[in-house]
Parts: sequence; C-alpha cells; structure tokens
Amino acid sequence: MRGVKLLAVLALALTAAGCGLESPFYLNPPGTPAQPASTGTPIFYLLHTSQNNEVEFRGYELYYKLYSLDSDGQALMSAESNLGSATFDVLISKSYHPLCTTLHDTSTTSSVIHNAPLIRILPADIGSTLQFLIDLSPAYQSTLSVPYAGGIIPLNRFVPDGNGSLKSFDPAQIASTDSDISAIWNAATISQHSVDVVLYALSYGVKDLTTPIYSNPVYLGYAQINILP
Repeated sequence: MRGVKLLAVLALALTAAGCGLESPFYLNPPGTPAQPASTGTPIFYLLHTSQNNEVEFRGYELYYKLYSLDSDGQALMSAESNLGSATFDVLISKSYHPLCTTLHDTSTTSSVIHNAPLIRILPADIGSTLQFLIDLSPAYQSTLSVPYAGGIIPLNRFVPDGNGSLKSFDPAQIASTDSDISAIWNAATISQHSVDVVLYALSYGVKDLTTPIYSNPVYLGYAQINILP
C-alpha cells in the first residue's frame, strides 16, 4: 500500500511539472527609505540590506512615472502611491518607465533578459548595508551615487533622443511627444512648467540562469521637476 501511495504522489508531481507550474522564487524588496523625497528637494534614497541575499538576487531597478499637477493628476498619483503589494507587471501596466544609464541597459518587458540591473550589487557586498542616493535635482545632471564604487553614474529617462542615446530630465530635452509625458501634456502642465515624478524600486534577480524575477515594488517618494526652460 505504501508503494501505491508513493507512486500516486510521484504521478501528481509529474503532472504538475507537465502543466508548467513554476517553482516558487521570492526576492526580498529593497529597504524602505526612512524619509521619502520631499517636493522641494528631489533627492531619493534606496537601501540595500543584508536581507537581500538570495542566490538569484543581482541588484535593483528604478522605475518612474510623471504626473500632472492638476487635480486629476494629483488624484491619480495619490491612488498609485501605494503599490507595495503590486508586481513588476502592474507597474508596467500603469505606464511606469525604467530609469537607465544607456539605451540598452534595461528592459520594460519581463521576457527580455538582462543580467546587469541598473544598480548592481557585487557578491562581496551582499551582506552589507548600503544607501544609494538618486538625485533628480534641477541641475539637470541626474545621477545615482554608488557608495561601493566611490562615484556617480548618470540617470536618463526611457526615451530615445534620436541619436542612439536617451533623454535626460533637462527641460531642454523634454518634448510634448515624449512617451513618458505625452499623456499628461495639457494646459495645466504647460502653465505650471512642472510635473511630479514618482519613483519605485524593485529587487532584480535571475532564476534558472536566464529568467528575470522581481520583488514587490517599494515607494521611494515623489518630487517636482521642471519641464520647460
């Protein structure tokens, strides 16, 4: 009888495998910043903690969205500022875009493989606590501070500039037809010369050596940026 039961269990396991059921993978999300960005100072913080030590873990991705300052935009931003239980695909469905360093360093589809996330955590730093500073200040030279490298890297919007690179947050590089702002380019946006930018961060990893996986998103705050010189 015990042998019959064992065969039944094995049969169920093989059936499940044949149906394409995936093994569970979970990535811890980034640490929650002690203080999200305030409107007047577009400085955001991302925390790496020792909890992010899964073998699949590679680093972090940053996603942004621009909102109008009118009442409709403010209401939408308020409704979408608590997506902590959402998924990567939900962020994409709500028109969030990745922050990038170059045109091809990240992807907006989970089916495209990229083993080097925007913020790479080196194996030697897996057990450390690190704080990354994201600066979207009106200096228009948006940057990411990398503490373990002792330097900074540029940050760009996910909008091609037509010359093989990406546009920055410099108002001179923001156009009404840009994919990340065209939907909210209206009279209110133009009259106020500014929009709100919201940032989310996700842990990024690779399972089975090829398939990208993401944690739940963590809200990093929002700030106003100029869109007209």
